Amino acid sequence: MLRAMGGSRTPRLALAALALLVVVGGLANGRGYRDFVFEDAFISYRYADNLARGQGFVFNPGERVLGTSTPLYTLALAALQAGVGLDPPRASALLFSVGLALIALIGGVLLRAQGHPIAAVLFAALVVSGWGGIRDVFGLETTCYAALLLASYWAATRARYATAGVLGGLSFLARHDGVLFVAALFAAATWRQRRPAWRLALAAGLTVAPWLLFAQLYFGSIFPNTLAAKLGTTSFRAYAPAALAIQAEHALRFLQPSEPGGGAIRLAPALAALLGAAGLAGALRLLARDRLSSCLLAFPVALWIGYSMIGPPIEHHWYLLPGSYFALLFCIAAGSIALRENPLARSPRIARLAPWLSGLVAAGALLLALRLPSLIEREYERETSTGFYRGRTTVYREMAGFLLDTDLARRTLMTAEPGYLAYLSGSPVIDAAGLVTRDIFLHASPD
Repeated sequence: MLRAMGGSRTPRLALAALALLVVVGGLANGRGYRDFVFEDAFISYRYADNLARGQGFVFNPGERVLGTSTPLYTLALAALQAGVGLDPPRASALLFSVGLALIALIGGVLLRAQGHPIAAVLFAALVVSGWGGIRDVFGLETTCYAALLLASYWAATRARYATAGVLGGLSFLARHDGVLFVAALFAAATWRQRRPAWRLALAAGLTVAPWLLFAQLYFGSIFPNTLAAKLGTTSFRAYAPAALAIQAEHALRFLQPSEPGGGAIRLAPALAALLGAAGLAGALRLLARDRLSSCLLAFPVALWIGYSMIGPPIEHHWYLLPGSYFALLFCIAAGSIALRENPLARSPRIARLAPWLSGLVAAGALLLALRLPSLIEREYERETSTGFYRGRTTVYREMAGFLLDTDLARRTLMTAEPGYLAYLSGSPVIDAAGLVTRDIFLHASPD
């Protein structure tokens, strides 16, 4: 683990608060959003459904096109359907909530290992409260992917580089931009131990090699069709600042008075922002004490530059969200160091307040845990009552019902949104966006 940075023994109340938030947060998010429809997720759902039914790793039976960039998540959905009878939407709700709980838990464990038990509770509170707009993409692989990234980083902090490499390779299979994380972690581990972290690189390579070989033989390419479909949609100059602005907006969305939640949920981002602003000196101390922590900054920067170069649609804000968890972890740790090592915090009077602070944090965690289910329910009702949401769900359900009732579902559809409608109707699809159909590029040219 990361080296403890001084301080007294971790308060048990903070540990109990962290555990409470992880368990209640995971359950509340999964239950509250279990019926949420995110259109893009249904592309992977259909791949998983066909695979579970023995029709192959395909979107349209008989057409071998790699239209998903999350093969590991798709395989997990197919396994849950074939093994225990969970259809992909229900399986994804389970995996999404488990992934979110693991992000809160692993991030909290990392901060506790640094000697920041209160900061660990803050990080968990942010995560389970939906920090960064994570529930907007309920059903995607995002939380499972971010949990794998954090688990790989945690293994590296304990110098278990082979385990870190395997987990890093799995993160690549969960989302292919995981290669940027593995590269950042390799560089940070090399800097830390002053020699190349070959065990990490070898373990990651051996983990992904079977899939790459299979993809080349089965699909004819190791690159997902989605890459060519989205390449060059937005210029670097336009995407780079807009993506940062969107991430900042989502990170601080609970500060807005119009946002439901208030109280405990709105307080957590405010404290995180305060810690981040106060943490420049703490950031330098953190980097000096453990060079591996440079990965916490290098990965989100690499992710931002990488997607700015690819140039997908700007509104697809979730691409950068996994990196934002790393940046948040770094800012909270650095801010906590800056506050704890301030001369004022070392005074005996302030030290005597520590037990009271632990009790206050525990009480806040309990309050948040009690209110979280109702707050998530209110958010869900607001999200699903918009015309935009209903236009992509109710209309597609009615269209799918019409296709099935009139026996038109056997006909090939052409649509710019192949996920939800195709999953419900079972119809073969020509995808005008080029995500699951070769050589069609609605957004951009492949050149």
